[in-house]
Amino acid sequence: MNRDNFYTRQNEECPEACCPNTGELAPNFGFEGDFVASNDDLVPEGWFGFNVTQETRQQFIHSGEKAVVLGRRNPDDAGLTTGQITEGVSPGCFYILSFTAGGEGPANFTGELIFIDSMGNETTAGTIQIIGQSKVSGVGVYYRAIFGPAPADLAAVRIEFNKIGVGSVDLDDVSLTIA
Repeated sequence: MNRDNFYTRQNEECPEACCPNTGELAPNFGFEGDFVASNDDLVPEGWFGFNVTQETRQQFIHSGEKAVVLGRRNPDDAGLTTGQITEGVSPGCFYILSFTAGGEGPANFTGELIFIDSMGNETTAGTIQIIGQSKVSGVGVYYRAIFGPAPADLAAVRIEFNKIGVGSVDLDDVSLTIA
Protein backbone atom coordinates (compact mmCIF):
# COMPACT_ATOMS: atom_id res chain seq x y z
CA MET A 1 0.00 0.00 0.00
CA ASN A 2 1.28 3.47 -0.82
CA ARG A 3 1.13 5.11 2.62
CA ASP A 4 1.60 8.63 1.22
CA ASN A 5 -1.42 8.16 -1.02
CA PHE A 6 -3.39 6.65 1.89
CA TYR A 7 -2.60 9.65 4.12
CA THR A 8 -3.63 12.08 1.39
CA ARG A 9 -6.94 10.26 0.84
CA GLN A 10 -7.70 10.42 4.57
CA ASN A 11 -7.58 14.21 4.44
CA GLU A 12 -9.78 14.54 1.35
CA GLU A 13 -13.52 14.36 1.13
CA CYS A 14 -14.94 10.96 0.40
CA PRO A 15 -15.08 10.32 -3.35
CA GLU A 16 -18.58 9.90 -4.76
CA ALA A 17 -18.25 6.12 -4.97
CA CYS A 18 -17.41 5.55 -1.28
CA CYS A 19 -19.64 5.47 1.77
CA PRO A 20 -18.70 7.85 4.56
CA ASN A 21 -18.32 6.60 8.11
CA THR A 22 -20.96 8.58 9.97
CA GLY A 23 -20.42 6.84 13.31
CA GLU A 24 -22.95 5.01 15.45
CA LEU A 25 -26.50 5.28 14.11
CA ALA A 26 -28.44 3.34 16.79
CA PRO A 27 -29.87 5.49 19.59
CA ASN A 28 -28.76 4.66 23.15
CA PHE A 29 -26.92 1.72 21.57
CA GLY A 30 -25.42 0.26 24.75
CA PHE A 31 -28.64 0.89 26.67
CA GLU A 32 -26.61 2.82 29.25
CA GLY A 33 -28.78 5.93 28.89
CA ASP A 34 -32.13 6.52 30.53
CA PHE A 35 -35.06 4.13 30.38
CA VAL A 36 -38.55 5.64 30.19
CA ALA A 37 -41.91 4.29 31.31
CA SER A 38 -44.18 3.23 28.43
CA ASN A 39 -47.43 1.61 29.58
CA ASP A 40 -46.20 -1.16 31.94
CA ASP A 41 -42.75 -1.33 30.37
CA LEU A 42 -39.39 0.33 30.88
CA VAL A 43 -38.01 1.12 27.43
CA PRO A 44 -34.57 2.54 26.54
CA GLU A 45 -34.73 6.19 25.53
CA GLY A 46 -34.92 6.48 21.73
CA TRP A 47 -36.69 3.11 21.36
CA PHE A 48 -40.28 1.82 21.41
CA GLY A 49 -41.24 -1.53 22.86
CA PHE A 50 -43.77 -3.84 24.44
CA ASN A 51 -43.23 -6.51 27.10
CA VAL A 52 -39.71 -5.20 27.74
CA THR A 53 -37.87 -3.88 30.77
CA GLN A 54 -34.47 -2.80 31.97
CA GLU A 55 -32.01 -5.49 33.05
CA THR A 56 -29.53 -4.60 35.79
CA ARG A 57 -28.42 -8.05 36.99
CA GLN A 58 -24.77 -8.28 35.93
CA GLN A 59 -24.93 -11.95 34.88
CA PHE A 60 -27.33 -10.97 32.05
CA ILE A 61 -25.45 -7.88 30.84
CA HIS A 62 -22.73 -8.07 28.19
CA SER A 63 -21.12 -4.71 28.98
CA GLY A 64 -21.89 -1.70 31.13
CA GLU A 65 -24.59 -1.68 33.77
CA LYS A 66 -27.82 -2.07 31.77
CA ALA A 67 -29.38 -4.25 29.11
CA VAL A 68 -32.93 -4.93 27.88
CA VAL A 69 -35.07 -7.98 28.63
CA LEU A 70 -37.62 -8.89 25.97
CA GLY A 71 -40.34 -11.11 27.42
CA ARG A 72 -40.57 -9.99 31.01
CA ARG A 73 -44.14 -11.36 31.05
CA ASN A 74 -44.15 -14.97 29.90
CA PRO A 75 -45.32 -16.41 27.58
CA ASP A 76 -46.18 -13.17 25.79
CA ASP A 77 -44.33 -12.09 22.67
CA ALA A 78 -42.18 -8.96 22.89
CA GLY A 79 -40.76 -6.33 20.57
CA LEU A 80 -38.29 -3.45 20.56
CA THR A 81 -37.83 -1.00 17.70
CA THR A 82 -36.19 2.32 16.94
CA GLY A 83 -38.05 5.16 15.34
CA GLN A 84 -36.93 6.16 11.87
CA ILE A 85 -33.21 6.91 11.88
CA THR A 86 -32.55 9.62 9.29
CA GLU A 87 -29.35 11.33 10.42
CA GLY A 88 -26.18 9.82 8.99
CA VAL A 89 -27.82 7.35 6.57
CA SER A 90 -26.41 7.09 3.04
CA PRO A 91 -28.07 5.61 -0.07
CA GLY A 92 -26.27 2.79 -1.86
CA CYS A 93 -24.20 1.82 1.18
CA PHE A 94 -23.96 -1.41 3.15
CA TYR A 95 -24.90 -1.40 6.84
CA ILE A 96 -23.57 -3.47 9.75
CA LEU A 97 -26.08 -4.50 12.43
CA SER A 98 -24.64 -6.18 15.51
CA PHE A 99 -25.81 -7.00 19.02
CA THR A 100 -25.33 -9.41 21.90
CA ALA A 101 -28.27 -11.65 22.82
CA GLY A 102 -28.84 -14.47 25.26
CA GLY A 103 -31.82 -15.73 27.15
CA GLU A 104 -33.81 -18.57 28.53
CA GLY A 105 -36.55 -20.81 27.18
CA PRO A 106 -37.43 -21.89 23.65
CA ALA A 107 -38.47 -18.44 22.36
CA ASN A 108 -37.25 -17.53 18.88
CA PHE A 109 -35.68 -14.11 18.35
CA THR A 110 -35.06 -11.93 15.31
CA GLY A 111 -33.13 -8.73 14.68
CA GLU A 112 -34.03 -6.89 11.47
CA LEU A 113 -32.84 -3.86 9.57
CA ILE A 114 -35.52 -2.05 7.56
CA PHE A 115 -34.69 0.35 4.70
CA ILE A 116 -37.24 3.16 4.14
CA ASP A 117 -37.22 5.07 0.86
CA SER A 118 -38.24 8.67 0.21
CA MET A 119 -41.83 7.59 -0.53
CA GLY A 120 -42.12 5.76 2.81
CA ASN A 121 -41.90 2.29 1.29
CA GLU A 122 -40.22 -0.25 3.56
CA THR A 123 -37.91 -3.10 2.57
CA THR A 124 -36.43 -5.61 4.97
CA ALA A 125 -32.70 -5.33 4.33
CA GLY A 126 -32.04 -8.52 6.25
CA THR A 127 -32.79 -10.59 9.32
CA ILE A 128 -30.63 -12.23 11.96
CA GLN A 129 -32.69 -15.15 13.25
CA ILE A 130 -31.90 -16.97 16.48
CA ILE A 131 -33.67 -20.26 17.08
CA GLY A 132 -34.68 -20.74 20.72
CA GLN A 133 -32.57 -23.82 21.33
CA SER A 134 -29.43 -22.04 20.16
CA LYS A 135 -29.72 -19.17 22.66
CA VAL A 136 -27.09 -19.10 25.39
CA SER A 137 -28.19 -18.01 28.86
CA GLY A 138 -26.34 -15.26 30.67
CA VAL A 139 -24.54 -12.59 28.67
CA GLY A 140 -25.25 -14.41 25.42
CA VAL A 141 -23.54 -14.45 22.05
CA TYR A 142 -22.39 -11.69 19.68
CA TYR A 143 -24.26 -11.53 16.36
CA ARG A 144 -23.25 -9.43 13.34
CA ALA A 145 -24.46 -9.14 9.76
CA ILE A 146 -23.87 -6.83 6.81
CA PHE A 147 -26.95 -5.78 4.84
CA GLY A 148 -27.32 -3.83 1.62
CA PRO A 149 -26.80 -2.10 -0.54
CA ALA A 150 -29.39 0.43 0.57
CA PRO A 151 -31.74 1.76 -2.11
CA ALA A 152 -30.67 4.82 -4.11
CA ASP A 153 -33.52 6.86 -2.60
CA LEU A 154 -32.89 5.79 1.02
CA ALA A 155 -34.41 8.26 3.48
CA ALA A 156 -34.27 6.34 6.77
CA VAL A 157 -33.59 3.01 8.46
CA ARG A 158 -35.20 1.24 11.40
CA ILE A 159 -34.00 -1.57 13.68
CA GLU A 160 -36.54 -4.11 14.96
CA PHE A 161 -36.18 -6.94 17.48
CA ASN A 162 -38.88 -9.52 18.14
CA LYS A 163 -39.16 -12.34 20.66
CA ILE A 164 -41.77 -14.96 19.81
CA GLY A 165 -42.87 -17.67 22.22
CA VAL A 166 -42.15 -18.73 25.77
CA GLY A 167 -38.93 -17.50 27.33
CA SER A 168 -36.96 -14.29 27.52
CA VAL A 169 -34.16 -12.64 25.58
CA ASP A 170 -31.47 -10.41 27.07
CA LEU A 171 -30.29 -7.84 24.52
CA ASP A 172 -27.26 -5.56 24.82
CA ASP A 173 -24.74 -3.57 22.78
CA VAL A 174 -26.86 -2.93 19.69
CA SER A 175 -24.85 -1.21 16.98
CA LEU A 176 -25.68 0.06 13.50
CA THR A 177 -22.94 1.56 11.33
CA ILE A 178 -22.20 2.05 7.66
CA ALA A 179 -19.79 -0.61 6.37
